[in-house]
Amino acid sequence: MKIGFDLDGVLTDADVSLYRFIYYLLKEKDTKLYNFLRSTYFNELRPLHNPELFLADGDEYYIITGRRSPIDDEVTRDWCEKHCPNNKGVFLVGGEGISSRVAKAEKIRELGIEVYFDDDPNIVRYLREALPDVKVIQIGGVKKKRTFEETK
Repeated sequence: MKIGFDLDGVLTDADVSLYRFIYYLLKEKDTKLYNFLRSTYFNELRPLHNPELFLADGDEYYIITGRRSPIDDEVTRDWCEKHCPNNKGVFLVGGEGISSRVAKAEKIRELGIEVYFDDDPNIVRYLREALPDVKVIQIGGVKKKRTFEETK
């Protein structure tokens, strides 16, 4: 069976609030410091779940994340190599003009994923509608994620 996992909030203990703080505080003011803090933040995340504990004999797993910045690529792949070395592929999806939920759906379909774990209830709802043949499971997360504007 092919199983897919989101990264932040599923396999890592990512704190979206802290990341957004870094983003909104520094993105436009100090790009060099922003890039350094962003890479350091992603590199230092602790594992939350071991994907291999979800597998049966013969299963393989893939990591499909909405991280999409070129500066995230190396640190994401390094983190996955260190904490999830037996994955069959790490995919950073989304980008300009495409939402991460749409990009995740396309990658899940392309890889033939049969079960996918995500923490974002909005993405879970979307994937369940877009991919009725895939078992999409919400792990962690909250009933409704608040946007940055709602937290002000």
